[in-house]
Parts: sequence; structure tokens; C-alpha cells
Amino acid sequence: MSYKDVVDILKRHFKTIRRSNGECVSDFVARLKSASRYCEFNEKLNENLVKQFRMGINDSLIREKLIDMLLTQQEYFEEMIRKAQEVEFNRKMSDLSMNDQPAVQAIQEEET
Repeated sequence: MSYKDVVDILKRHFKTIRRSNGECVSDFVARLKSASRYCEFNEKLNENLVKQFRMGINDSLIREKLIDMLLTQQEYFEEMIRKAQEVEFNRKMSDLSMNDQPAVQAIQEEET
């Protein structure tokens, strides 16, 4: 097996990487960057990271936001990451506030 064959195998593996359920965006990005390290994408590294980031996101809300971004302007990988993290953060905050509601209501019901 030649060095080129190994690089081709690594590139094929890179194209199969998907975000795991429950995996935060930062960890997914770290896995992508780590997997791309020996793929020799060179000047096409950013392009390949963007493409696989979009393909590998398994969250419909994040994917929708990324598609909206791509329709309006050409975005770079770091901007896509920032947007995905923003959506992830907003969802966590929303979930936290929704989880607080029953406790507040239960306390109010006890007082009456």
C-alpha cells in the first residue's frame, strides 16, 4: 500500500464523519479538524471542512440556519461554526427556561 493509498483512505473516512447524537458542535469540529490533518487537502482544507461540517450536522435546526447563511452569502468555516454554536446555545437556554416553568408553577400552586 502506497502513501497515496493511505491518504485516499483517510479522505474517504473524512467524508463519512457525522455529528453524534448529543455531541456538542465544538467537539464535532475538533473531530473534523483532527481527521482532516493527514488528508492533504492543502489549499482546499477550508472548503472540505465546510462541506463535511454541513453534511455531518445531524440537527435539523442547525442545518436550516446554515442553509439560510449559504443562501445569503459565501461563509467561511469559522462563521458556520459560530452560527451552529449560537443555535446550540439558544436551544440549551430555551430548554433550561422551559424546565424551570413547572417548578415555578408548583411553588405558586402550593402557596394558594
